[in-house]
Amino acid sequence: MNFEFGDPIFYTWSTTRDRSGIIKQPYPEDSWVPGRDIAFTSGGMWSETAVREGGRLTSETIEHLLALNCVVKTDANVSRDVVEDFAVMLDRMPLLSGQLKSSLDNEFPNVFEFIELPEVWNETTQGPLPGGPYYLTNLLARQDSWDKEKTKFYDFKRGDGSKYTEAAQTQRFISGELVAEFPIWRDKVTSNVICTERFREVAEGAGCREWRFTELPFAKRELH
Repeated sequence: MNFEFGDPIFYTWSTTRDRSGIIKQPYPEDSWVPGRDIAFTSGGMWSETAVREGGRLTSETIEHLLALNCVVKTDANVSRDVVEDFAVMLDRMPLLSGQLKSSLDNEFPNVFEFIELPEVWNETTQGPLPGGPYYLTNLLARQDSWDKEKTKFYDFKRGDGSKYTEAAQTQRFISGELVAEFPIWRDKVTSNVICTERFREVAEGAGCREWRFTELPFAKRELH
């Protein structure tokens, strides 16, 4: 998120129109919980196949999400181009305005899955966030990105036994041989979301000022 522009806001799923209905850990076993049960056609949100292959949200996931309330809390009750950003966690999908969604979908078809939300509820004003409808945006594209020789990786294990990998912030390099198949994609190893300059131009050209883009270094190869 670009914290220098306006008032970035984030959403949460709730059973009520405020945050009192957030399902907190330890998650109940007899309830559907977004932070645990969101699933893609390739697998659950913590599975390695979902990171590597992506996929659309299952129909059951969409049904459960639309039965919940999408809640924000902001004093600046104005329309947004973006609510939330892309994160390494697969369940943290941004919400896009109709204008931004249309621009990206027209320019880059089949890269995203968009789910229209009935409303985004502002807890502060007790009313819908202006500018709706907003679209939950699932990034479908996957690609290998990092130079495996020059990037330093760390492997971790979650409490449930699933594993994940991170690239060191100060020692990560885009492969010098990368040919981007997509304008924006999720890396197959670390789940980081990476985009091309073309994607940035289209997003900002559509009016998006709420994302900050950081240039990544390319690995340099020695000439022989």
